[in-house]
Amino acid sequence: MIKISIIIPTRERADYLGDSIRSCISNINDEFEIVVLDNASQDNTYDVVNQIKDKRIKYHRNELRLSMRDNFEKGYSLSCGEIICFIGD
Repeated sequence: MIKISIIIPTRERADYLGDSIRSCISNINDEFEIVVLDNASQDNTYDVVNQIKDKRIKYHRNELRLSMRDNFEKGYSLSCGEIICFIGD
C-alpha cells in the first residue's frame, strides 16, 4: 500500500531534478511513490529520471505545456497515496 505520494512538477529544470529525486528516495520506507510531472520540457529531463533506477518513481510527460494549476491537478489525479505532497525541484 502506498501511504505517501511525493509529486514533483517540473519544466526545464533537469539540473536540479536529479538531486530532488535522490533526496526523496534516500528514505528507507518503501510505502511511497514519486510522481514526476514533466511539463513538456525540452531539456534532458527524461534522461535524468531514467538514470535513477527505483521502482517508486513514476514519470509522466505532457506533450503540450499545461498551466501550473492543470499540471498540479494532473499530478494529484495520477497519485495513489493516502497523503499527497508537492515539492519543487
